[in-house]
Amino acid sequence: MKTKTIGMIVTALAALQVQAGGWNDGSDIAKGGELFAKNCAVCHGPRGIGPQSPALQVKRKDGKYQPPALNGTAHTWHHSPDLLRKIIAKGGNSYGKGYVGWMPEFEATLSQEERDDI
Repeated sequence: MKTKTIGMIVTALAALQVQAGGWNDGSDIAKGGELFAKNCAVCHGPRGIGPQSPALQVKRKDGKYQPPALNGTAHTWHHSPDLLRKIIAKGGNSYGKGYVGWMPEFEATLSQEERDDI
């Protein structure tokens, strides 16, 4: 319940940022949605809810972590925007701390603006 409540708060804060002319606006969100569908949904799912594993850090049979949900119900909500930008640009293994992931790098295929839109 606590995670769900925090996710709802994060979603509400993001909506307030849009209304207040914060770091994104409606056009950025629309472009980001299109880019997400083309580049991210294959792993994170079309709605960004991942594979819905019973635990946040369940490893696959190959030892790599499953893609997390991006809707405020998993662990990504507590990462700084700078860390999320780094992970999108440099791939999941750039996270460090012994992380074994399989998120690809998008620095060569998406511009900084496109990554920010996502």
